[in-house]
Amino acid sequence: TKTKHKINNRIPINTVEVDMKPEDFRASTQRPFTGEEYLKSLQDGREIYIYGERVKDVTTHPAFRNAAASVAQLYDALHKPEMQDSLCWNTDTGSGGYTHKFFRVAKSADDLRQQRDAMPTTCASNATPSLSGHA
Repeated sequence: TKTKHKINNRIPINTVEVDMKPEDFRASTQRPFTGEEYLKSLQDGREIYIYGERVKDVTTHPAFRNAAASVAQLYDALHKPEMQDSLCWNTDTGSGGYTHKFFRVAKSADDLRQQRDAMPTTCASNATPSLSGHA
């Protein structure tokens, strides 16, 4: 299926959906991606076009690499033992896995506070030069 997207209503991007799942790239379904697994998952044969030209690899293309690297750093933060208490919760799927607090439905006011408090921690863990557009 071909889908057309625009970023900021300026740059037309065409994509083609691929039949891949996160499990195809992740060593364990009981935990989030690592940064490396996330980047590999983006190299799945998807077709992305920008300015009419095909992007061979979104992890290295100048228009996408910094965003991809930033998300990879967010995933890596979830695996740092010193950050797990502030960023992670067990999933509510019964799998025994864990995820970022923001990706599980809050069931109480305390859950909402913990989700809110996890966001600045997540952003601080990702404060790197790649966010500013410099690789």
